[in-house]
Amino acid sequence: MRTPSKNPVNEWLRRLEGQLNVEQLIQGCCQALLELSGADRCSIMVLDSSTEELTVRWAQGVRVKPYGTMRFRVGEGLCGSVARSQQPLFSFDVSKEKRFLPPSAAGRRFRQVRSMLCLPLVNAGRTVGVVNLTSFSANQRFRQAKERLPKRFLDRLAQGV
Repeated sequence: MRTPSKNPVNEWLRRLEGQLNVEQLIQGCCQALLELSGADRCSIMVLDSSTEELTVRWAQGVRVKPYGTMRFRVGEGLCGSVARSQQPLFSFDVSKEKRFLPPSAAGRRFRQVRSMLCLPLVNAGRTVGVVNLTSFSANQRFRQAKERLPKRFLDRLAQGV
């Protein structure tokens, strides 16, 4: 008899459900997002409401941690557009995306990004951050991830941010 396959999103939600340590919760969410989306990198940007700037606070899949070095104003670039609209944004090829702004602090490797999925983090109607998933190839799984990631997963992440 075949064992029914488990839903990977629900599995990650179960693992993260009782997590009270914010750093562990966020790192667990980054890992889950990488696995669920097939992305090469995941970063979570937090919105400073006083300056209206998004800054990288957590990242996985990068050699040099860009914490505090990459900043975008709300409305600027892909992530800033997502922060303003509170709507997910998928770009199959960022080289054709006028709003894509490769940050100079990220260096040469960032410019090789091909696909990008930006997801808003909203808590109590306010944008608190943006999740950026990037791939060095044309990642078809991003389209599926955009549809598959339940709102409660992103809500849990937003609460931690």
